[in-house]
Amino acid sequence: MRAAMIGDNCIDYYERIGRWYPTGNVVDTAVNMKKLGLDVSLISTTGTDENGQLMVSTLRDLGIDLSHLTVQEGATAVTFMDLVDGERIHGDYVEGVLEHMAFSEEDIRFAAEHDLIHSALWGKADQVLGEIRKRSRGVISFDYADRLEDP
Repeated sequence: MRAAMIGDNCIDYYERIGRWYPTGNVVDTAVNMKKLGLDVSLISTTGTDENGQLMVSTLRDLGIDLSHLTVQEGATAVTFMDLVDGERIHGDYVEGVLEHMAFSEEDIRFAAEHDLIHSALWGKADQVLGEIRKRSRGVISFDYADRLEDP
């Protein structure tokens, strides 16, 4: 089975402990699908900074197809994280090159060739999923996740 993940990628940066991790909804899904043995492609945009280099090298080392990962001049998206009583707390988010991320006709065509296409609320692919759906016989999965507010 071939799976395409289209949307966001970012670095989660834990400042207090000096650690950072490549992540984002479609990145996390890509990694987990790859671990299940699927052929996985990532369609996204990352920056030319050290964080973007970390994103590319990490995903390449995992065997994820990056032929449709655009590396754009600028900063990779970063979410500033904290750990409180063992819980991950999302802080400020800097969108970086994702602010102007757009998917090309070739990205749409490529995504439509897959058996499974996954995206998420923050991935900016909602604008092209209708066209992908028209062209694809694959299953589309969409994560509507949002941050829950504390009561």
